[in-house]
Amino acid sequence: LFFRCLAPDHAMPTTECTALAHSQGPSLTRWQLLGAVTLATLSICTLAASAPKMSRMLHTPAASKHIPVKSTQSRPISLAPSGTQRRSSLEHIVTSIPLVRHAHAEQQTSWETQQRRATSEIQASLTWALFMGAGSLALALTGMRTLWAGSPSPMHQMAMAATVSTRDVKVAPPKEYIPGTVHISDSFDAGNIICEETSVDAVRLRIKPDPYTAGTDNCHHMQWFYFRASNVKGRKVKYDIVNAGDASYKSAWPGYNTCASYDRRAWFRVRDTEFSEETGSLSWSLDAEHETVWFAYFAPYSYEQHQELIARVAASPLARLVVLGDTLDGRPLEMLTMGTGPRKVWIVARQHPGESMAEWLAQGVLDKLFDDSAESQVLMSAATFYIIPNINPDGSVRGHLRTNASGANLNREWASTGDYMAPTLERSPEVYHTLRALDALGCDCYVDVHGDEEIAANFFADNAGIPGYSTRQDKLHKDFLAAMMAASDEFQTELGYGSDEPNMANMAICQNQIAARFDCLAVTLEMPFKDNLNKPDLIHGWSPERSMRLGHSLLSAIGTMLPALRG
Repeated sequence: LFFRCLAPDHAMPTTECTALAHSQGPSLTRWQLLGAVTLATLSICTLAASAPKMSRMLHTPAASKHIPVKSTQSRPISLAPSGTQRRSSLEHIVTSIPLVRHAHAEQQTSWETQQRRATSEIQASLTWALFMGAGSLALALTGMRTLWAGSPSPMHQMAMAATVSTRDVKVAPPKEYIPGTVHISDSFDAGNIICEETSVDAVRLRIKPDPYTAGTDNCHHMQWFYFRASNVKGRKVKYDIVNAGDASYKSAWPGYNTCASYDRRAWFRVRDTEFSEETGSLSWSLDAEHETVWFAYFAPYSYEQHQELIARVAASPLARLVVLGDTLDGRPLEMLTMGTGPRKVWIVARQHPGESMAEWLAQGVLDKLFDDSAESQVLMSAATFYIIPNINPDGSVRGHLRTNASGANLNREWASTGDYMAPTLERSPEVYHTLRALDALGCDCYVDVHGDEEIAANFFADNAGIPGYSTRQDKLHKDFLAAMMAASDEFQTELGYGSDEPNMANMAICQNQIAARFDCLAVTLEMPFKDNLNKPDLIHGWSPERSMRLGHSLLSAIGTMLPALRG
């Protein structure tokens, strides 16, 4: 995994590295520790094999370098005074001296060559032993860190940050399609489904999970689905999502009705949607009026729609587009700024990408600000609005429920939690860039827009549990509730999350961090995936149109609150 993720010419996509690193974490830990033991053993064996050579070198006396050379003659040289012998001996000595020197030089050279070879072998052995020892220590440390800390090891983190390249990614061949059967596809923006089996009147499906959310949620989130069914006109087809019981919010399925559309503009609810507690399956049937129908957890807000919204607003002289930075997939994080007033109002949508109703509400806010009404002119002169319609474009395009490209739940990335550091450019650049802009510009009112899977109502979540929660903040929150109740008959205060105990709020959650950081009014606005129980709509349930209208009401309530904000 390490080399597949890091090799520049054969790198895996970041998401595949991340998924492998987390899904195979326990297995990798075992291999790390086994590798450490193996390398340590090889290191010891290498040292042991080199020991005899080292011993011989260390114990070879220096004098042994001068090796005695025997004479080439078998008899000693006589120095007798006779003339003949004297001439013979002198001739022998003169002749032998070069031979002796040559033989000595050859043996000296041979000895030095052997010493250099032995030295090189010992140096190579020591180098390999040191290398394997260091590798053993590194693997042991990374393995033990994973075991002790329960978080991704440095190897996993490096895999997550690997260079993105798809050149060597193997693409599985498509399944053979049988003509006449229902065809299923999710190969489009925000699509999410796996078709396991299809026939002329029944489809077996499975939701794809988000990447593993390490450090905070420690799970694979899953609930969002969005797909197209073709070849369905004039036949009643049953659709069965078999792993719905494994979803992040299993308890949210009862009472839920699937969203459907023939043109991806007008969405309606499939009323016979049922969830089986026994099988964990979500199923519905539809006798389609057209050849193609789209199904989704909620009406999607595509990235193409997002770009159209950005282009339309940025073209106005009343607005300015600011790119705060880039996401992990290289998409721009876009903020729209408008108004000239001293009070600074932030509206941020879609930390959780599957909550597409949040961006529908953001569109409603922008539409209202640019409708040239007297109310919008007062708002724009009294406040400056900073609106991020989609803070998580990567997760939106990828079809995730709650995470960005790396698997981070952005609404748990606004502060570090224990040993988990956040926000970071490597894991949550969306929050990193937004928080940096907030610190630079300031904040008097912050609305974090979400959708709730279980509660069939619109409501605010408060931040009463933050350290230093003041009576001023409490009054602002209560006044904001009253202003929303007056502005919209779709809003209520009976249902919601309740309040945290004093000083027990999770400061990694956006609204808590902002309220404490800026001593300001900060809320989370939740909308339902199902319907508004106070005003049920049997045909559409909670819908894009109702979300946009609630955006208009939100602006009216903010207008009521502006005089009380610090500014």
